Amino acid sequence: MVISEENLFKRVVILFKSWCIPFDIVRLDEQTLDIYDFLGEDGLPLYGAIVLIASPEIMTRGDKLTPLLEAVNQHGIGLICLGDTARNPAVQKMLGIEWLGRTHTSGPIVVKSESFLTDRVGEIFSSNESSHVPVVKASETETIVSRGKLPLVTVSKNGRAVWICEDLDTPFRSQLEREWFRQAITEVIGYSLIKTWDNHILLRMDDPGTAQNSWLKSWHYPTLSRAQINEYIIEPLKKHNAKLSVFVSPGFVNDEAGVVEPSWKRCFVDGFGVMQDYRSTKAGLDDGVRMGLLEIQSHGWTHMQPDLESAPGPWWGAKIEGRKAMVGWYREFYDKVREQDVPASVQLRRMKISREWIHYQFGEYPVAFIPPGWEVSRSRQADTFRLASRAGFGWLDGYLGEDMVIKGWMFSGTEDVPEFKKVPPDGHDFGLTKDPNALMNYLSERGDAHYIGYSEYVAYLHANIRSQRMHGISLIIDFGSPLCTYLVQQPSHWDLRFSLRLQRKLRRTSHVLKINGEELPLTVLKRMSFSIPAGRRLHVVEVHSSN
Repeated sequence: MVISEENLFKRVVILFKSWCIPFDIVRLDEQTLDIYDFLGEDGLPLYGAIVLIASPEIMTRGDKLTPLLEAVNQHGIGLICLGDTARNPAVQKMLGIEWLGRTHTSGPIVVKSESFLTDRVGEIFSSNESSHVPVVKASETETIVSRGKLPLVTVSKNGRAVWICEDLDTPFRSQLEREWFRQAITEVIGYSLIKTWDNHILLRMDDPGTAQNSWLKSWHYPTLSRAQINEYIIEPLKKHNAKLSVFVSPGFVNDEAGVVEPSWKRCFVDGFGVMQDYRSTKAGLDDGVRMGLLEIQSHGWTHMQPDLESAPGPWWGAKIEGRKAMVGWYREFYDKVREQDVPASVQLRRMKISREWIHYQFGEYPVAFIPPGWEVSRSRQADTFRLASRAGFGWLDGYLGEDMVIKGWMFSGTEDVPEFKKVPPDGHDFGLTKDPNALMNYLSERGDAHYIGYSEYVAYLHANIRSQRMHGISLIIDFGSPLCTYLVQQPSHWDLRFSLRLQRKLRRTSHVLKINGEELPLTVLKRMSFSIPAGRRLHVVEVHSSN
């Protein structure tokens, strides 16, 4: 599945991936539901909650949701329904509401009943005081928030079915709305294991190792030396306890020899009369990797067209001021010279070679991929995003996995998603040749931000979290994917959240938190944080009675 359209579904999927909330997708437009979409062969629920997201057209196509109704009402699976998705009669029955239509409304926000879901609710809804909203009648449920006489939030008597009057045209605009959505998930399940990213930054630099800086007139500069990397990159990173992800091209197009060779063997005077010492660049990168301040990711194999022979070529042997000055030659995964897709087999081969060469050169497989010049092939047969997933990458401007590909990410720089930042001044090593102190100045301005690498973020995105279906809370966190290697080698950090209902229950008797069998103090609050040590791929998190 490729997810690209900007809509509510995409936003929820991105949030779930970044929060590390496990989920499956049931397609109401394609599937006929069966109760075993929601239950295991033992008859126990597979899920703690169902988030119902569907267009009004699908939701009004007859009563096709009987298995979902059974899952919620008879098997205790929670339900969260947003806005117009409550149009279906079966859904209304589950929620205990009656759909009346839509209207324009304004007025004060009234909290009718204190609940886990009323925290800061006035701030959330007051940001949209006049809007075209769904109108429902709370017939067999409790209205906990209203605007005038109109219900804005309803919760069933058992607390397991929630309807939220969300404007589906502009959903989850604010941090408060997204935080509140997390609370709704926690409320209907009773608990949630969450990863959040407040004040986290993913800092990236592109281009070391590429041939374009030696041949392309408009992008010409001397590759950074070991001394420059240590003074202008490593020292600032060390001073501010920061990390930088460097996207390299490990293959160099050697015009004189007519071959592609490892980038870091090159030391020569280029056609502009400038010394290019890639061996020194590699030594500087190795210094940073060894100190844990740099990590290496993929920027393709060569940063250049696979076809350097055909018309209007060849590129080989062309003049610096002539054919070599065409920027299209320096794009690898879309043919800008001929304005056509690069064949899928060619792209896939170059991606795999890039991974293998980087592993050989630096000792780690890259997990993230940035196509040179951000040029990609988009036809279904040659889709660069799909191919990058097949090549073993976990990130290309969005999640790449066997389950789905998400084109484009959202909510950057919030509690939900880290900030994606290109290294100043221009995101490339080129910029640091013009303004060497740009990185130091930026890090000084950002203060106490927490810098992580793409390897860490991708590892969390690909963690497999599942519940052991038994009494109490028992979760398995599985870092078995090769894309999770970082969190096998380093500790991981989590938030465990409890609904008010579960907090009261836990306080009535003595409970303990166990991480891989080791007991830790359990603070029964709305939210508690804990760490899981490095060193193993499977971890068990439990909360149960100590009696």
